[in-house]
Amino acid sequence: MAMFPRFSTRRRVTIRLVVAAIAGVIIAVSIGLGAHNPLWVAILGGFGIVAGLAISPRPSRLTEMQHWELAGSAPGTRVQVESVTRSAINATSVQPTSVTATITPTGDVSYWTTWITAMNKSFAESLLSTGNAKILPVSVPPRPARRRRAKPPQFGDYPGAWAVIYPAVTLVVCAVVLFGVPATAWHVTVSLPSVSSGSDSLDDTSRTAADRNLNSRLRALVDEIRTIAPTTVRTALNIRLGETGSDYADFYDPDTGQQISLYRQSDGEFSEPTRRATQSRDDDTFDPAQFLNTDLAAVVTTTQDALARAGKPTTVDDIAITKPYDYEKPLISISFEDSDIDDMEADADGKVAEYFEPADFATSFRIARDALIAQRLPLSMKIFDRFEIRGTAPSTPIMFAGAIQNSGGVLIDFTTTTRWGDVALRPGQFPRVSNHLAARQLPTGGFSFDQLNSTVFDSIRAQAMARGNVKSFDRNAIDIEATNSSSSDADPPFIRVKMSKAEAASGRYSMAGIFLLAGYY
Repeated sequence: MAMFPRFSTRRRVTIRLVVAAIAGVIIAVSIGLGAHNPLWVAILGGFGIVAGLAISPRPSRLTEMQHWELAGSAPGTRVQVESVTRSAINATSVQPTSVTATITPTGDVSYWTTWITAMNKSFAESLLSTGNAKILPVSVPPRPARRRRAKPPQFGDYPGAWAVIYPAVTLVVCAVVLFGVPATAWHVTVSLPSVSSGSDSLDDTSRTAADRNLNSRLRALVDEIRTIAPTTVRTALNIRLGETGSDYADFYDPDTGQQISLYRQSDGEFSEPTRRATQSRDDDTFDPAQFLNTDLAAVVTTTQDALARAGKPTTVDDIAITKPYDYEKPLISISFEDSDIDDMEADADGKVAEYFEPADFATSFRIARDALIAQRLPLSMKIFDRFEIRGTAPSTPIMFAGAIQNSGGVLIDFTTTTRWGDVALRPGQFPRVSNHLAARQLPTGGFSFDQLNSTVFDSIRAQAMARGNVKSFDRNAIDIEATNSSSSDADPPFIRVKMSKAEAASGRYSMAGIFLLAGYY
């Protein structure tokens, strides 16, 4: 067997060997102090032994193999995959995956090989559908030696000898320290720490290194572009902090009109930056400095807490900072692994957009009212011709195309004498407002917001569920909207509804919630 695990870096192995040695030292010191000092020291030494065993490396199949990392916009190597064998195809977590592929290095001869890599489910599904990918150099297996074809690697090859080497290092170091230090050296005078000193230490460790890491990774990207192209440091296009520790950033160079792409590996090393032509210009950019003091870890925690309260616990995938085309300022966007939840947003002040279930009509009406007031749209005037609420359940139907047809939420179309547009309210995102300044006539057959209320919408849902025999678990799978007749002021506006896959639940209702006719057209 090779000296180091297949496709693992020397640095990673060295770190684990050092940790194994440190664990051996901790265990030896704990045993030595406990054996030559009073009982209470021995009890504390027991905790030291537990700590040493806890940090001692325990290699698994995943820890001893290189992870599959896509190159994205960074330089990478093309692979044409012939077969993918996953150890647990239905698992949502990262699993060992056997890949057989033709690898084409840039400027070199292609070669065919089979190797085992750690790959998550989404990457595996992507390979099964496309058959090709571009991966980072650290994920590329070595070219096979020119000799008789070796036996293909097996899942059982991992962790291999490293399952014994790390514990052996811990045991050897422990024995060397324990028996190499004279017995007299273990006798020490120890005084118990005061209560106040213990409180101070708790304050010092209130934030973990992981919490601070997100901000340091963002700062590293900004510092790198400042070194490479100082004029672009305030013209970022997008920044992404990856779940695996790898980070990406694109900046616009106002001097050349090009896009500069950075890639920072999980070990902190930067790949060679790349330049390419881009259609982006100054109005597409933002200054990332405004996010340097944003507590990104607190934003992530707030986001996850909000989803957990909604009964939708998630695992964060990526944290991106971009300037949305339909919003006036850049935002933090948080995506999630294996989730049907759209990205959640936060601003540079750390404020997280409210996550809500649109089918909770009382909440949707509250959020809609606040948004309309913020836009100075009069609630009592008949300036609205569409007020739609669409739930987020997987079986929710789509009555008509619009800004919430995939995400769910609230969509409001308005027309005043001076402007027209719409307000889109999506769960976990800030309101999106489309404003068009123009002299207009008020909508024919329009209605006011004050004519609507959540009680009527709840009543219509109950009637639709009864008419369509909709089960209670599909209660939130609803698309309901108040709309105008689009013909004349003599024809009153009405409410139409559609639920789940139950056609019999579809129908028209008056603005007071009285059933008019079947079907939503």
